[in-house]
Amino acid sequence: MLCSKCDTRCDPNARFCGVCGEPSAQASQQHTQHNAPTTGPMGYGSADGSAYNGAPVPFDLLEKKSIAVCIILSIVTFGIYSIYWLYTFVKKIKLLNGEEPNCVGEVLLNLFIPFYFLYWVYTRSNKLYHAASGQHINVDDFAVVNLILSIFGFSIVAYALIQHNLNTVASQLVGRIPSPYYNQGTM
Repeated sequence: MLCSKCDTRCDPNARFCGVCGEPSAQASQQHTQHNAPTTGPMGYGSADGSAYNGAPVPFDLLEKKSIAVCIILSIVTFGIYSIYWLYTFVKKIKLLNGEEPNCVGEVLLNLFIPFYFLYWVYTRSNKLYHAASGQHINVDDFAVVNLILSIFGFSIVAYALIQHNLNTVASQLVGRIPSPYYNQGTM
């Protein structure tokens, strides 16, 4: 049997390639068959509200960002990085809810429609809280706090609180992934 990644000969009973660590076709097939019923709408999450419990987790949800670095980059780039940061929020919240991560429209609404950001920061903070709770992940409900901060011009602090919750979700989801499929030291 040949490895699909590096074309090295592997033991037919091996679950992983001894050279590159790629799961064998047999292990991949068993993993896919085991997790097939848990895939939800659009192939993300699951339909029963327990998205990613044993199912493949999109890499974007596992990424943790340093809040201090994001704030500094937002200030140094005169807000340009904050647009990208907003894009990552939209994408991660949609993925966490098992939705297809189409984010451009939502980001454009935030940029060009006055006061839409106030609506967005409240509803998406609330959506993040409920999606994480559905995953049995404890995060803080900052929806009202984020709305008040944004009204008074402290949206960067609201961003930091949203990122804090997303980092908590990432930490919890990483702990649920079997070690052969994810090495915590590589991120």
